[in-house]
Amino acid sequence: MLNELWKEESEVPPHVAFGNILNPYLINLLKLTKSERKKLVIILGVIEQMALSNDVDVRNVVSVSVMARLGGDGTTVLTNALKYLGEQTKV
Repeated sequence: MLNELWKEESEVPPHVAFGNILNPYLINLLKLTKSERKKLVIILGVIEQMALSNDVDVRNVVSVSVMARLGGDGTTVLTNALKYLGEQTKV
């Protein structure tokens, strides 16, 4: 099924990679204890750099494929995420 979403035979579109692969992992980290903080800081640091990008498509991946899902996944996830999000990501 996911093969139909690939741009080319072996290329994963950004919205699929971030929405279907990264998000479930990130949401699980946000539900866990503070012991996973280091991973969250690294991942959300990358997301912050993407949010600062001059490329509108990159910023679109952040808002549509990552943040929309975190915001819609319940209060615990969003509350935990807000502790680690960079300023531009929060925008």
